[in-house]
Amino acid sequence: MREFSYVSRDSRCIASPASAEIACPIAAGQRQVAVLLLSTSLLISAQGGDAVQLRVQGIPTEEFDRLRTGGADAHGQPALIRTAEGVANPCRHCLQHIKEGDDKLVLAYQPFAVRQPYAETGPIFLHREACARYDASTLPEWFTMLDPAAIRGYGADNWIRYETGQVVRGNELASACESILSDDDIAYVHIRSKYGCFQCRVDRD
Repeated sequence: MREFSYVSRDSRCIASPASAEIACPIAAGQRQVAVLLLSTSLLISAQGGDAVQLRVQGIPTEEFDRLRTGGADAHGQPALIRTAEGVANPCRHCLQHIKEGDDKLVLAYQPFAVRQPYAETGPIFLHREACARYDASTLPEWFTMLDPAAIRGYGADNWIRYETGQVVRGNELASACESILSDDDIAYVHIRSKYGCFQCRVDRD
């Protein structure tokens, strides 16, 4: 969190990372110093540190193929086959929408390799037919439709880090992921819809 003792309307401010201060020119060429209370991550950023690079992926292809060919879901049942209606039917493997009228799979999914107290289970959709796994440095464009979305970070032990939990606008998801993952204690992030449905996992690249 940043706290300012003075805020200038002049955007030509001069940051001094070494002293955690910022100097802004004001009337008659004078300067007034606004002292910033900077977190470590903000100080590193002011010194020109590298921004967090994201890696966004759909669920593993091996898991997708297993579920698509009749494998049991998180509740020990085969996926149900339904016809996609409307446009809000995202496949969690390719992270693209299933076309209206196409078959989709509806199943219970647990996005964790090991069962433990924080391993939530919930409904997801998948393409019935094969598709390419999403693997990119940016979120799919349609994620802006997740408005709002729930986001939270997890530690290496796969437990939720409660201080990271947020509800954000869809167009703020990328910056929220970057902010959470700037903390080395956070291993990855999960993005969920406003209904709590798992959308994808985001890691550092």
